[in-house]
Amino acid sequence: MFELTKNEFVTKGVCKYEDECGNKVFMKRDGKTEFVAKLRPRTAGIYIDEIHMDAFDNVNGVNLSIKTDFPSQGVDEDTKKGIEGFVEIIKHWREMLAVVSHVVNSDVLDNAAKGEDNRKAFDLIRANVTMLNEYAELKPAIQKLFTFG
Repeated sequence: MFELTKNEFVTKGVCKYEDECGNKVFMKRDGKTEFVAKLRPRTAGIYIDEIHMDAFDNVNGVNLSIKTDFPSQGVDEDTKKGIEGFVEIIKHWREMLAVVSHVVNSDVLDNAAKGEDNRKAFDLIRANVTMLNEYAELKPAIQKLFTFG
């Protein structure tokens, strides 16, 4: 299971993760809903091409290009675990960027600023902020801006 080890999502759009096997993942936001994902296995001699994806790409699954210096041996168990976790992080980022895009592009904030249906706008903003607070990458910034209790 990958753990978030460096969180600069809000300031630079970058996060790093590492799992218990020593596999590392680098994720970088590249536009509003696009991102780049890289997996660096701990095992030397295994190379996985980086993934460029949009949160709204209509795809099921992730196509990984895996190359090794020792093709007859295949991929070790630690790398297999890393690949499984990598795919989960990609799914997580697709979901997170879709939610961020929804919140940023919704008319809720605009309507609240215009004074239209303030109670409804407040409830929607609160729901959106609560939803954003569920993501470890966003939590520090959300908690600086809003009080949760």
